[in-house]
Amino acid sequence: RRCFSSCVVVLLLWFVFFAAVPWAPVLSCFPCFMGGVFAYQLGKERVFRLPSMVWPAAILILFAAHAWSMQTIFGDYRSDFILCMFHGAAILYVLDLKKSCLTRASQQVAKYSYGINLFYYLIVWLVFV
Repeated sequence: RRCFSSCVVVLLLWFVFFAAVPWAPVLSCFPCFMGGVFAYQLGKERVFRLPSMVWPAAILILFAAHAWSMQTIFGDYRSDFILCMFHGAAILYVLDLKKSCLTRASQQVAKYSYGINLFYYLIVWLVFV
């Protein structure tokens, strides 16, 4: 029998990483990735879905909240961690877009984005040095 749900454990881990980053900068990527882990864990539970046309508004709201927190609460990387966590949670509550040119192009970018990130610095170095 579990004492805590997996979502609670993920949130606790996020807070631990969030608090630990100033003393252990090597952990700075973990709070950003925990948003995806949180979304995965939430996805195991039944969640309601909003229509896909809500997604642009949701992204605008998230970025407005991020800009506000950068100006008022956290003027550093911690606002990025909060944005990633809320973005990960928001993904589950919006339906996917219908098939279109935009979704096919986005699918290709997503398919190769990890490889692009791996070679980004090498390509910049080759182009500019």
